[in-house]
Amino acid sequence: MIIRDLSVYAQYLSGQIEHYRDSNGFECGAVMRLDNGKYALIEAKLGGEGFINEGRKNLLSLRQRIRESGEKEPLFMMIVTASGPSYTIEGGIHVVPLNILKA
Repeated sequence: MIIRDLSVYAQYLSGQIEHYRDSNGFECGAVMRLDNGKYALIEAKLGGEGFINEGRKNLLSLRQRIRESGEKEPLFMMIVTASGPSYTIEGGIHVVPLNILKA
């Protein structure tokens, strides 16, 4: 459901949703790539606070890898949760409940 809704948003913005995994097994649940070269990193963590923290660590680690490689940084980073409020955590990561994403 999350990927479907993200795909609808990406198509509206002339983009697409991809999955990222490198040769070391490091991955990100979804990457929203726009035709203009901008992109966002998105993790789906439908559990509680511990899972959100896991997603935060993963996104911050991936952003650090991107910085070290000299590539352009993501436009934003987001963790999609099962429920709860929307808020922003360390590193400017947006935490957004699934019910806000509607296709």
